[in-house]
Amino acid sequence: MSWLRRFLGGNKPPPIDLDTPDGLREALMAAVDRRDGQGLVALCREHQERIVEWVPRWRTVPEALRQDPEQVRRWGAFLPALAPRCVVPLLDWLEARGRAGGARMARVSLMKAPGVGGVLADHGYRLTERFLRMELVQAREQPGPLPDGLRLTTLEQVGVPAYLTLSNASFDGVPGALPLSEDDFGAISSGPGFRDDLVAVVVDGEHPAAFCCCMLNEGVGEVDAVGVGVPWRGRGLGRWLLRWAAARLEAVGADKAQLYVAESNEPARELYLSEGFAVVEERESWERGL
Repeated sequence: MSWLRRFLGGNKPPPIDLDTPDGLREALMAAVDRRDGQGLVALCREHQERIVEWVPRWRTVPEALRQDPEQVRRWGAFLPALAPRCVVPLLDWLEARGRAGGARMARVSLMKAPGVGGVLADHGYRLTERFLRMELVQAREQPGPLPDGLRLTTLEQVGVPAYLTLSNASFDGVPGALPLSEDDFGAISSGPGFRDDLVAVVVDGEHPAAFCCCMLNEGVGEVDAVGVGVPWRGRGLGRWLLRWAAARLEAVGADKAQLYVAESNEPARELYLSEGFAVVEERESWERGL
């Protein structure tokens, strides 16, 4: 259960006081440890706003994932920690909330775990995508010079609007990707792990061409995104930025570097494998109509 405790940000068991962040986190953990699905549902229902406020990583989830009026997309990373039978009351409650808000589709993302997939299938869900967590096991050489006419700059120099325009265009049509608004980026940049010096942008004259954004949490470096604008693809910028990310994370003291990629995104997956990353975990995305 240690991964879940890290996700919620709690390690030591403080007194259970639901009026404090540590107390609420421990109450959530206690419900999980007891396999008490109904109790977990009750806590989530009663303290939803506090959970979002006091568990910082939830603030990094894009607003579209939390409050999309057309689709309910659920960040279900905690579901595998429950016995499969405890998943059902959570699904029932979350689907009821989705229907009440006019949602037409429900999506669940979770670690691949024995028994949970069967419960989801019996509940009418279908598997739509698998995601891979990959870790760097053999670093490649430092990045060389950029192609002629291109230079490396910072997020501050480019500006958030231009950065988001490039990011959203780069990931258009990529499995699992959602467009980010400036509010979404504000939540991400104020959340745990974000650092301006872990964001790099390649520009062609004054035009942003490619970017890389990394995170650092408790010694774990994550390559959160590497994107290349359509006009600049095929010039090795993705590989260059991936090597920049590995070198940069090492320079700031990361104990390891990891990233996530959709299993169906074969070009990205093959690039990561060729650059020394290896698959260490599988995640699954399930959906059903409401």
